[in-house]
Amino acid sequence: MKSPGPWLKALVIAIPPFIVHAAIALSQAFYPSSFEAGEIVGQVLFSYLMAAILTGVVGKFWLKRSSWLKTMLIYAVILGALLGLQLVGDR
Repeated sequence: MKSPGPWLKALVIAIPPFIVHAAIALSQAFYPSSFEAGEIVGQVLFSYLMAAILTGVVGKFWLKRSSWLKTMLIYAVILGALLGLQLVGDR
């Protein structure tokens, strides 16, 4: 069986933290409309999706055939940087 590529690994790694972050973001505030709730989920999804895409690029072009652990560590670093930039941009 062929091993999964870096794109699939990055997307699989991104799913659990996205679900947890979206659930926390939606449960901590009261949103008067579904539009505002969708906007929050979209902002959260953007960070995780961009981190998965960038992790896939790094895995595809620089770290070919990397392990799941290495992919997860790369994803964590990229996600931390993106969330940090988003936090700085919100202020």
